Amino acid sequence: IRDRSDSLRSELAPQGIQVTLVSPSTTRSEFFDVLIDTERDRPSKNFGSWPPQRVADVAFRAIRARRSEVICSFPGKALVYADRICPPLMNAILAKPKQ
Repeated sequence: IRDRSDSLRSELAPQGIQVTLVSPSTTRSEFFDVLIDTERDRPSKNFGSWPPQRVADVAFRAIRARRSEVICSFPGKALVYADRICPPLMNAILAKPKQ
């Protein structure tokens, strides 16, 4: 995704259009309450998640500041940067079947 946003940013720059890549990480929503591994009527524990309004505020500020990229939350940053440093390792970790 980052490569695509970089390419799009380069293509649109001559028209004065800025592209900001927003990686919202884990945003609190009903998504986590209906996960397959979550017990019925019990909210999922989603460590480091941000409420939607905070994600929107951070994204809006990044767009207004014409930043190229913003990554929300510390766990989100850890995942993104680990993936950039060693994609094969992150692929293996994320593909590991749940026990």
